[in-house]
Amino acid sequence: MISSEDLPPGSMQDLVRAKSREERKGLIGELRREGSERSVALLLEVLEDESWSLREMAVDALVATPELAAPRLMKLLDEGLWYSRAAAMRALGDMGHAPALPRLLALLDDTNSTIAAESGRALLALARRGQAVAVTRGILARGDAASPTFARLDRVDPDATRKLRILANREEIAEPVSEWLAREEGPERESAFAALVAERDTTLGVEWDRISGPVGD
Repeated sequence: MISSEDLPPGSMQDLVRAKSREERKGLIGELRREGSERSVALLLEVLEDESWSLREMAVDALVATPELAAPRLMKLLDEGLWYSRAAAMRALGDMGHAPALPRLLALLDDTNSTIAAESGRALLALARRGQAVAVTRGILARGDAASPTFARLDRVDPDATRKLRILANREEIAEPVSEWLAREEGPERESAFAALVAERDTTLGVEWDRISGPVGD
């Protein structure tokens, strides 16, 4: 098998298309183990391939190197083919990359239905990885659009969304959002939003597997 060291940037897509499935898996596995800036660049090329299975293998490999991959995946959210952007969302959600939260919330309203659905899946993935409070507050901060947003996430994963609804019914989580919504527009409001969605579950003693209670209205 050709070593990943022999691959110049721009060559990955052509190579993987010429390989058998097992050879593709082996090559992507090698890049995952390498865990370098170069291997991340090659794996990002695979996200541009039309093959869903290849993109999924690349996503799994990128998740293993969050420090190197996350900044480049963030850039991919706003550029490139729709399925590359969708794959980037999945990777960011699976690695629990908190800085992606505001952008993922915005992409819920994307005109491409797949992008909108994948952003929902990524948000729920973030919630499972210690950021349920942040995701819940981000949804509540949408004001009148919060209820439709919960309904949209219900179609992705009703059990996970129910946990977010439970959190939304808790005063210590919802009250700061109500105060934020009452603020006037401006830089201070923007920084206050950043603080709202920066709070981790551990700060409020939230454990995803133990979330239970009434969902409210």
